[in-house]
Amino acid sequence: MLGDVNHPALGHLLDTGNYVDGWPSVERTAHLAVHVHAKFWQVALDGAEPSIDYPKLIAMLRWRSYAGWISFEYEAAEDEATGIPARSPT
Repeated sequence: MLGDVNHPALGHLLDTGNYVDGWPSVERTAHLAVHVHAKFWQVALDGAEPSIDYPKLIAMLRWRSYAGWISFEYEAAEDEATGIPARSPT
């Protein structure tokens, strides 16, 4: 679709929480990203998200010279008021 429309007002939002096959689609579309939205569903106590390898994603984006923003969304089962502080570095 991006190629068919070919207009600067249309870009790819790489949303890690909305790919059916997860990481394979992230790899296939990272070069198209104009914005990255990182979703955290199952956050481990060390802050890691097992569904997406975020350190690998950051490295891939840097390698591709991504210079845009990354927004983060916390949607884990634990309420964010307790879940985020419990998993944040001290």
